[in-house]
Amino acid sequence: RMEKQLQETHWMAGPDFSLADVSCYAFTGAMPRYAPQRMNSTDTPRLMDWHGRMEARPGVQAALAMPNPVRTTLNGARNTMGAML
Repeated sequence: RMEKQLQETHWMAGPDFSLADVSCYAFTGAMPRYAPQRMNSTDTPRLMDWHGRMEARPGVQAALAMPNPVRTTLNGARNTMGAML
């Protein structure tokens, strides 16, 4: 659906960046890394272009640079479990 929408408009809800883009990025931000079979330059070129434009936005860059306590906690748990096994 997003690929089709981006055939019509530059951003998800029209010609201008909006909350729709923020919402969609929250859902799809990691897909190129974790589900490349679903979101890639060959099958979803417009979506990948939009993804690049989103990641270039200062607000997205600032959010992605924030510490991720979930990742730290999970990595600590993995290390602890590994040591126990």
